[in-house]
Amino acid sequence: MTNPVMANIVSGLMLWQWRRQAQQQAIAAAISPSEIDWLLQDIADLDRLALRLESFKDRTEIV
Repeated sequence: MTNPVMANIVSGLMLWQWRRQAQQQAIAAAISPSEIDWLLQDIADLDRLALRLESFKDRTEIV
């Protein structure tokens, strides 16, 4: 049986890569890339400073 919480853990590097791709796709769709950061602040519990400095990239786990 798979633990549903464990399925939602990603590395900071994986999230950083997703964020970069999502920002590019947002721009292509005429959506503000800041919407991506808003989403991450809400679901990944990252603050604006961590997103701005990309300091989350070095974390081993982000839930």
